[in-house]
Amino acid sequence: DRLQAGLVRGLRHMAAVLYRRTPTDAFDEHFYRANYKDLVGFRTRRELRGHYNRHGRQEGRFPNLVEAIDYFERSYGTLPSQFDSRAYINAHEDLRALAFTDVQAIEHYLKWGRKEGRAYCAVSYDIYREFYFKGRIVPDQEVIRDLNDHGFAQSRICTGADIMSLKGLSGGGKWIEAIKIDEFSLLNSAWAGPVSTRMQAVDAMLEKGIELLAPVASALQFDPKFYKELHPELKHKSPEQCYCHWLFVGFERNEPGSAIQFFDELGLALVDFPSAFRWKRYIGLKRFFSDKHSRWSAIRDYVVDGFAKHVSSIAEGDDAGAFLNALGIYYLPINAALSVQAFERAVRMGVFEERNLESLAEAYLQLRKFECALERL
Repeated sequence: DRLQAGLVRGLRHMAAVLYRRTPTDAFDEHFYRANYKDLVGFRTRRELRGHYNRHGRQEGRFPNLVEAIDYFERSYGTLPSQFDSRAYINAHEDLRALAFTDVQAIEHYLKWGRKEGRAYCAVSYDIYREFYFKGRIVPDQEVIRDLNDHGFAQSRICTGADIMSLKGLSGGGKWIEAIKIDEFSLLNSAWAGPVSTRMQAVDAMLEKGIELLAPVASALQFDPKFYKELHPELKHKSPEQCYCHWLFVGFERNEPGSAIQFFDELGLALVDFPSAFRWKRYIGLKRFFSDKHSRWSAIRDYVVDGFAKHVSSIAEGDDAGAFLNALGIYYLPINAALSVQAFERAVRMGVFEERNLESLAEAYLQLRKFECALERL
């Protein structure tokens, strides 16, 4: 319930305060490795501690999180006790693009983020607005001020997890935060009736929507057959039970609920599994794969890591062209050589799509193979 949630938050805040009082000369090898990417070659605590003693201290590196926070607080003011570096980075696209570390996130917030009114912990502005601003459109900065002045101290509802707790349910609440009221109403009006608030949508889902496998948003359709492949332990569960598992557990882990979502998250322009991919053969070639791996984990590994070494795992078939052309597009911005390899294999198999000629030429240009690029234009 809300009281329990408030107590949990209070204990977390107390732990944060106590942690900051840890002796600042303590060396934390996990912190040191994670925040200084140039030290990936240092594997043991002894090596990392040696680097800090010989070089890191003189270079101004921090041995632990406590010392980093103390340093920046002395210059830029107190860091909020609810500050969550991962949530701060994930909430802001520009910081995600820069692959910020925890230390960089702390420094950025204290130097600039606070002045800019940036969110610094996992909250849903829309949920908070609905509960405490009655849905009024107010800027994010005003929401943050209200959270600081009242919200955190009073353990107000500000996340989907808080709503789950309010409903007496276990599991995560990201699916609640993903609800888009206009979309939800349009998609589900036939059975849910008029829906104008998030809480109405949640109540509708819990009362009947989960049973109907109703989508919470247009991009979040659920396919129980697909999900059972990802979770063999659910093979005897009903579609409703699988959907409940995805919403409360899988969604929290950012697991896809359908093939379309799977390929969208992977960044591959496909809507269904390509039968031309000989995934069982590929699993046999990759010795670390176990029987628990599905065709979906196999194709993810193949796209990310295996294509260059095992291109022959794609056989001729009705959808070989779609797969190879999608791979060519996928690799174009990250590895021109693999992009060319995928496109040219499609050419040799007679399944190359003419609309991708400019993309193939661009890949050759990136490799400075100008004659090949001209031949394809």
